[in-house]
Amino acid sequence: MCKPISFLNARQLVVENTDRLPQETVLLPESLGRRLAQVITTSEDLPRFHNSGVDGYVVRLRDLTEGTALKIAGVIRVGAFWQGVWPQHTCLRILTGAPVPDDAEAIVMQEWTSSVGEGYVRINRLPTKHEHIRWRGSDTKAGSIVAGIGVRISPALLGTFASMGKTEVVVSQIPNIALLTTGDEVLDVGEPLTPGKVWNTSRYLLEGEVKGAGGRVVWIGHARDNEAETRMKIAEALEKADLLLICGGVSVGSYDFVTITLSSMGWKPIVQGVKQRPGKPFTFGRLGNKGVFGLPGNPVSTAVCFDQYVRPAINAMQGQVEGWRRTEPAELTSDIKKVLGLHHFVRATLHKDSSGREFVTPTGAQGSHVFSSIRDAECLIHLPEGTDEVLAGTIVMVERLTT
Repeated sequence: MCKPISFLNARQLVVENTDRLPQETVLLPESLGRRLAQVITTSEDLPRFHNSGVDGYVVRLRDLTEGTALKIAGVIRVGAFWQGVWPQHTCLRILTGAPVPDDAEAIVMQEWTSSVGEGYVRINRLPTKHEHIRWRGSDTKAGSIVAGIGVRISPALLGTFASMGKTEVVVSQIPNIALLTTGDEVLDVGEPLTPGKVWNTSRYLLEGEVKGAGGRVVWIGHARDNEAETRMKIAEALEKADLLLICGGVSVGSYDFVTITLSSMGWKPIVQGVKQRPGKPFTFGRLGNKGVFGLPGNPVSTAVCFDQYVRPAINAMQGQVEGWRRTEPAELTSDIKKVLGLHHFVRATLHKDSSGREFVTPTGAQGSHVFSSIRDAECLIHLPEGTDEVLAGTIVMVERLTT
């Protein structure tokens, strides 16, 4: 039996012992939410040509004084460059997004003008030099890195790729994540609830977490506290998935068969217990060429361990090596007592005062069975091992619960 290790050490070991998945090429519309498997750079400037940011009139500043009336020499429409002669002391009507001639010096908004007869316009407000011209390369210069390996493709990134003319994107394969829950006391939702039994909260919690992290759920089923049944389902999971999550049965109780069964199958433990609360019994190791996570059965412990260990592993499988979130400071609003020697993850909410100061408040009771503590949380407060009490007013480090 391995000794419990620190949270930071455990998280690093999980990522270091997680294999990256192969890559594949998908059509652009199918890439949303996937993680890039290659660095994307631009081969040309964006935008590709100078264009107008408004509907208005292209002018040369030397032709202008306030109240000047100019002849309209032509119209530049979207999708077409000006081909004719642009005489001195005239302007060109232009629409938003239309290409701007090279010798243009500014664009006068339509709202700054008035008509003074057919074919003429009066300039009622003078523009500054280059005003309302979108310059070639003002968004992205040729050769610039747009996104790196492991970045999840957002709608904005999808639009960027479209603006670059990309029809395909190279992404990491979607990881297949097997879910196996355990315990004689657990019933599936919808089954009659008899005394002493509970519904399978963890199955649905983990299915949501896996999908939110970009994985594909492979539901293996539920195993009773029975070594033979547990072994059979673990073997099935290893055939069907890239990674296995087992929920429950990882502690040291008389009916906790998971680690015993894994060991008999050749499991190589890497983490067996972490100096943390909640989720101290958390385990991780390798069985054959697959990573296997043992998550504690209490729903809060399950949620926290998934967030702190499994989610970074799923990110690592798709090329994002440091797949954990950054922490930021906030001022604690109430005292917190904790266990010395354990890293505590305190579920909390955030708010700012009128001056912009960030405050953090625990969601209430923090027991590993209190599901509302994680349901209502916006962040986790990280309280390190070396303290046993943190007073209100202390600046603590918090991690926002966003993907």
